Amino acid sequence: MPNLEEKDFHIERNNDEWRQATTELLKQGYGRFTFQKVDGSVRIMRCTLLPSVIPETNKELKASARPGVATLFDVDIGEWRSLKYDNVMQFIYLGETPEDPDKESSWTQV
Repeated sequence: MPNLEEKDFHIERNNDEWRQATTELLKQGYGRFTFQKVDGSVRIMRCTLLPSVIPETNKELKASARPGVATLFDVDIGEWRSLKYDNVMQFIYLGETPEDPDKESSWTQV
């Protein structure tokens, strides 16, 4: 399994205060995690913990809380997913919309 160098991982990934801060942000909006999966591949996940976004049938977390693991609602597939904080490479808070801030606008002036 390929592994990334230590420098490729988020410097705060093992900081409990940072972990709590990301959780609080996701309760208010959307975020994007880039992380290394168990098989060594890299994945980008847009996610949230906003109660208004999570379907009623999914309000209860399927997985129990585990130390060092974030259980988040993936907005692209509409399901709960987990990631290990140890494997986080980047976190970006997207705000009130799940759209990536670096995407080009489709707006054109008429």
